[in-house]
Order: sequence, then C-alpha cells, then structure tokens
Amino acid sequence: MKRVNDYLKSSNKVVLSKKVAPVLVLMASSMLAFGLMATGPELEVKPVKKILPVVRIKTVEPSRETLLVYSEGVLSPSAESTLVPEVDGRVVWVNPNFKAGGYFSEGEELFRIDGLDYRSEYENARARLDKALVEFEFSESEFNRSKVLNKKNLISASSFDDIFRRFHMSSAEAKLARLTLEQAERNLSRTIIKAPYSGRVRSEKVEFGQFVRRGDMVAEIYADQVIKVRLPVPNRQMAFLGDPGVAGGFTESKSLSDPKSKQAKGLPVVNFSVEYAGRLYQWQGRLVRHEAELDEQSRMIYGIAEMTRNELPANLPMGLFVKAEIEGRSMENLVRLHRGAIRHGSEVVVVDKNSRLRVRPVTVLRHQGDESIISSGLNKGDKVCVSPVTIVVEGMQVETLDDGENPLEMVSDVISEREASEPRMSERKVSVASEDLM
Repeated sequence: MKRVNDYLKSSNKVVLSKKVAPVLVLMASSMLAFGLMATGPELEVKPVKKILPVVRIKTVEPSRETLLVYSEGVLSPSAESTLVPEVDGRVVWVNPNFKAGGYFSEGEELFRIDGLDYRSEYENARARLDKALVEFEFSESEFNRSKVLNKKNLISASSFDDIFRRFHMSSAEAKLARLTLEQAERNLSRTIIKAPYSGRVRSEKVEFGQFVRRGDMVAEIYADQVIKVRLPVPNRQMAFLGDPGVAGGFTESKSLSDPKSKQAKGLPVVNFSVEYAGRLYQWQGRLVRHEAELDEQSRMIYGIAEMTRNELPANLPMGLFVKAEIEGRSMENLVRLHRGAIRHGSEVVVVDKNSRLRVRPVTVLRHQGDESIISSGLNKGDKVCVSPVTIVVEGMQVETLDDGENPLEMVSDVISEREASEPRMSERKVSVASEDLM
C-alpha cells in the first residue's frame, strides 16, 4: 500500500512539472523582450522627403543672330559662247592652246582662215573707191563752174541739168565704193578669229587645213574670270535674305563683272564648300541678283551667286556640285534652342522661380539644322526645359539641372544627402539577468 502511494505522488510531480515548465519559459521570454524594448533606442521620426523628377534647363540669353539659308548648285561660267566663222575658207593656222580645256586671253588669236581672196576683194574695192573719188571731184568742180555760168545765162538749162545729174551720180558711186571697201575690210578682218574675252575652251571642231563655212559651229568657249552658281531658294525663306527693292539688297541686279558693282556693299555673303580630289575646299562669294520668275514646279526662286576666279581656292572645274550657306539678315533678340525643346510646334516648357513647370507659347521664326530660332515669347533669364518630358503637368515641381552640367554629380549629391538623413541605431548594451528556471 505504501509503494502505491509513493508511485502516485511521483506521478503527480512529473505531470505538474510538465505543465508548469512551458509557462515559466513563456514568462521568461516575455520579461526578456520587455527588457529589450524598455532599454532600446528611440527612433527619430523624420518626414519622408519627396523625390522630384530632374529636368535639364537652359537659361535664355537673347542675342543678335544672322539668319542662314542653305542651298546647293553647280559651278558655271558667267558667259558662254559658240564660235561661228562669218566667212568661208580654209583654216591656215590654229593656236596651240585652242584645244578642249585650253586657256586663252581676251583678244588672243584662236585660228585663221585663208584671207588671200578677201584681201584681193579689199584691194579691188579700194581701187574702185579711188576711181569714184576722182570722178566725184571732177564732177563737183564742173558743177560749181556751171552754177556760175548759169547765173550769167552763159549755159543752157539742159547742159546745166546734165552736169548736175553727173555730179549726183558720181557722189552716189563714191558712197557705194566706200561701203564696198568697208565690207571687204570687215570680211578680211573676219579671217582672223579672236577671243572675245579671257576664258577656256570647252570643245572645238576645227583642224589645220579644214574648210569651214560661214555659220558652222566650230567651238564652244566660256569666260572664267567670273564664276556663277545658280542657287534655289525656297519662297518662304526669301524674307531672310533682305527686303525687296532695298539698295544693295538681294533683289538689286548686280554683277561682279561690272567694275562698279565690285565696290558695292551690302550684297549677301555666300559661304561655299566642296570636297574635290580628296580635299575640302571653302571660299566665299556674293549673292548678286535673282531670276525674274518663280519656278512653277518646285516653287523656288533661283538666286545667282558670283565670285571671281581669284577667289576660288583652287582650279576647280566647271560643273562641280557645291554646297552654299547664304548669310541673310541680322536680327536682334533672337533665342536659339534645341529643336527638341519645342512642343506642338509653338510651345516651350519654362521652369519658374518656384521650380514648377509652366507651358508658354512662343513664335518660332525658323528651324535651322537641329536648332530652332525663337523670335518672341521668351525673356532674358527664363529657364527653358530642354529635357524630353513625356507628360507635362502645369505647376509640377521639379529638380533642375543646368544644360551642360554633369548629371552624375547631381545624383551623387542626392545620394549623399539621403544617406545623411537616414537614422542610425545607437549602440547600447542590454544586460538581462538570467535566472535558473526550473
């Protein structure tokens, strides 16, 4: 009986210890957690900083701008001629330079036609003139003597009329002989073909001993002292080149071949460039006039730019395709912006003094390359957004970055600022008394 009682007592103790142990562990854990929370650091509550979008801006600085008009054309001579002999004959001499590509000077002999027959005609006409002059002088003296006799009634009327008739006939024959001599002299001079100006030979079809006829085309030549380029200008860009009718402007017809026009000022400058034989050549010319009519198909008007041979940087051939940049009018208070800063063709986004976006209408004078020229709508000091902002909300606040500033520097500053604002846990030692839980 005693053993049974001892066994029951020991069984009750085991059951009691199994029920109490979890409760004690839970109480110890709660006390430890409460101690850690009571002795832990207090976090500093700071307001969350709003992250703003970053845009690149450009500060407006109005300036004086020269409007440029871009065009292209072909180098061509200012004068071209087709040589045609005015008399028939056989070619007896040809200038060695009278070949395709050859140079010649004004008044230089190019080739000669046999002039023996024309010289004979000249001498014959001269002899006829001498004979006619002798007859005229004799008839004139006889007529003067007959007038004196007629006044004294010493000559009959019929004789006087006959002398008067012979006088007029000899006078007419003398005039005819003089005209015949002049024609023979011209024909003789036409046997020598001379250059009408200084230039080059484009093509020739004449050889020594060849018989040429009057009116046959024997050569093509052109003047090379003044070179011209025919430049197409769009109708809407004509206003950039000057006001019509203004002296010295684009519409006043001039030519560099005229000595007086060389001294004229105010002609638009044309900057030419071309790549030829592996080298880039650049030079300047002048826009001297424009053609009278607008091209019906292209709706362009053609301007004529000229330059002298000495202004060319090299012996460039005619027919070379060149690019041209025409310097037009100069205007004040113009603003240059990147073309991407223009929205909907006539709007820009401006950042105000509170760093908020504002949409502002502007007047775009023209687009020039990848830039747009603004004539009105912006003031000095305005900050224009040049970043490609997809959605623009009026009054939206932004962070600004000056155009040309390195964006990595700004990102580094923002990261440093955010790291400095984050709270840090202070190091503290938390001691917890351990107790023997049983």
